Amino acid sequence: MKLETIKQFTRKGYVRVGGLITLVAGIATIYAAVHESGPEHNPGFLGRWESNYQHPVPGGTVAFNGVTEYFRNGRYNVNGTLKFSGGESDKPFSAAVITKGSGTWTADNHFLTFTLTGLHSEPTTFQSGGQEMPIPLLEKLTGYSLPDMNKQYVPGSSDEYEILSQDQRQIVLQGKDPFGNPFKIVSLRPQ
Repeated sequence: MKLETIKQFTRKGYVRVGGLITLVAGIATIYAAVHESGPEHNPGFLGRWESNYQHPVPGGTVAFNGVTEYFRNGRYNVNGTLKFSGGESDKPFSAAVITKGSGTWTADNHFLTFTLTGLHSEPTTFQSGGQEMPIPLLEKLTGYSLPDMNKQYVPGSSDEYEILSQDQRQIVLQGKDPFGNPFKIVSLRPQ
């Protein structure tokens, strides 16, 4: 084969490869414009939602009051206060913990599934017998430390909630407490 023939095939090859790359890039651009990006998700979840709910746990109850924000890319952030309550009727106690978490989520018309990727919690107050005390001071005075939630809820922890109802202002979910009993979460869109 002559050198000129090889150069001609090479030039034609580059032109064909360039045309093929342009065609594939054009198809990808059009597909991205008409197809929803991110993981499968129910677009009704997108945005900020306020929740206030509680359910039983061993030794008492846990209540959450906070805001969850769902993003189009399948990520979420949650900020709020967890309040643990328990004890005997003559010696009730409660402890409040500020939490900030993030993770990934997917949802269809029936279920919301999420996976925790990060959690930061700060104990704030402990209340017993009408006395309230900052948890760090209580731990220092008693020598006992509360369990570190940052170690209990490890990245990769997942859960799933059934979607009972959903509209533009309210989402009602059903989860299961540690005993396997159902509880409801009502989330409202802030006004």
